[in-house]
Amino acid sequence: HMEVLRDMHTNILGNIEHVQEQTSRILAENERDLLRAFRARLFDVQTELEKEKARAEDGAAVWIEKNRQLEKELDWAKEMADRLDRHNQALTRENGRLKTQFKTQEDDRNYLIHQLVAAKKDNQRLRQELTRVKGELETAAKAAAEAGAGGDFLSG
Repeated sequence: HMEVLRDMHTNILGNIEHVQEQTSRILAENERDLLRAFRARLFDVQTELEKEKARAEDGAAVWIEKNRQLEKELDWAKEMADRLDRHNQALTRENGRLKTQFKTQEDDRNYLIHQLVAAKKDNQRLRQELTRVKGELETAAKAAAEAGAGGDFLSG
């Protein structure tokens, strides 16, 4: 009996060892499968994370480029405003100079109009004086002619 028991015991121990080896092998395969699945999932998550990061960086790059473009436009607008301001100041100075020149010319024109009116009045007065003197001269010449016929004009 003992021999049979020992054989059975050895057989049972062999079976147990065989079951343990099978269990170990199955567990190792399951562990490898799980590890493979985990690595695949980890790779997928990393890939997705990199895509999101790239999208975020693209978004940031777009915003950075947009900001750079807007800064260029702002600089251009500031430069244009400065240029227009300087041009406007120059035109304002020129306008002041022309207004002063116009005022001077208006004053000169008014002065010349007054001079012309005064000269016309003087001409009118002198014509009247000339006409009066010519009349007196004619009268005197007639009187002298009459006196010459009848006497000496200068002896009086």
